[in-house]
Amino acid sequence: MPTQPLVQVSVKLDEPDAYYIGMDLSASYGAVAVAFSNGTTMPVARIEGSDEYKTLLAQLAWQERWEPDPPWIPVDPQQTAVLSKMIADLRFRAQKRLGVKINSTLVAAPALPYLYDVNLKASIQDAGLEDMDGRPGGWLGASFRQPQGAMAGLGNGMCHTYWDRPTCSDEAAQLSRDCSVTILYTSNALCVVMGTSKGMYGYQPSGTLPSSMDFKLGYNERNHNPDESFYWAAVRERIMRGALSGAAFLPWNVTVFVHGDKDAVDDPKFREVLEDAIYDLPFGRPPIHFPDDPEFLVARGTASIVRRGKW
Repeated sequence: MPTQPLVQVSVKLDEPDAYYIGMDLSASYGAVAVAFSNGTTMPVARIEGSDEYKTLLAQLAWQERWEPDPPWIPVDPQQTAVLSKMIADLRFRAQKRLGVKINSTLVAAPALPYLYDVNLKASIQDAGLEDMDGRPGGWLGASFRQPQGAMAGLGNGMCHTYWDRPTCSDEAAQLSRDCSVTILYTSNALCVVMGTSKGMYGYQPSGTLPSSMDFKLGYNERNHNPDESFYWAAVRERIMRGALSGAAFLPWNVTVFVHGDKDAVDDPKFREVLEDAIYDLPFGRPPIHFPDDPEFLVARGTASIVRRGKW
């Protein structure tokens, strides 16, 4: 399914209900997008992550076992300092571009085992923003993850009558619980997550996260091998391992979503390797979505979710 076109629209931005902000904390960069009341979305800014930011996200990925937030985990001031700076910088760029003060946002977080909600929410607050994920209502669960933003960015699996909450709830309940393989490919990382959801709602990552969360297989690493074929063989193996982490869910339908740095995602060799890896798994030939704007897919989807009141 194609993404929405990048349409510039004339909107009176001083109306409080006229724009909605979504952010994406990716492996190597942050992105922010806006959704307007008429349903169109627009990318606003992309900020390359600092070395400190990239190092932190790599550290948050090393554990192979997915664990929910332990209730006794305190806020980590070092994590929040790094994350809040990226969020604050995205806020500043968006305010400058749109000419309005931004007070709230929804942030799509990468599905990293050690990125606990307590630190993400503290980072949003420290950046001077209200966390839209903290509001009551909605089917998004305890935290909003990049796979949900990718689905929303493609208009995948959302109820049609979001303004009518009971009807939307009934629509969502009728959706089948399917699998998604979400692949984040950036200059510094290749991250593969298998999860299940009812459309975009109730997303749950698979029970284990093997070392498909690889911060040594980013796109820039392809030229650091004596033979580039070694690199692409490793990419293929990581994709297959990550997708198979949800082997217990194989009877359900599978859809593949891809996002990340445009140069990386658009590389013909990567697409060839990805398709070969996915089609070699016992999924049949699932649809693979390559968006036109992979760097802003998640941020735009997140902004559209804010416009819909998280439904």
